[in-house]
Amino acid sequence: MDKRTDAYNLGAVQIGFTLLWSTVLASIFEHPVLPQSGTVIFCLIFLGVLCTGLAFVIQPIAQQYTTGTHVGLILALEPVFCAIIAFLFAGEVLFAQNYIGMVLLMIGIVILEIDFKPKKEKK
Repeated sequence: MDKRTDAYNLGAVQIGFTLLWSTVLASIFEHPVLPQSGTVIFCLIFLGVLCTGLAFVIQPIAQQYTTGTHVGLILALEPVFCAIIAFLFAGEVLFAQNYIGMVLLMIGIVILEIDFKPKKEKK
């Protein structure tokens, strides 16, 4: 991402887009109900502000200081990290195809990171 890009505006646009489409799709495919419990309202605000809002603003800021390759690696490994965390903390059951998928993803990432061009000898 270009350093001249305003990361805060980009984050706000991402949040707005996500809000708009989530609302549209939820009203089409779900039966929305307003939460009645204070605990649920607190959790929604907490998750909305920290896990969505903050992430959508911090991510473009961080992307300005790293390469596209590293961003791609991080985003490609997200499902692997999620599966591992779900396994460790939530007792998620992983099947053989899950492990195979993780291994294939890791192999693909390693292949992308290897520089197959022969290095020029220094004189």
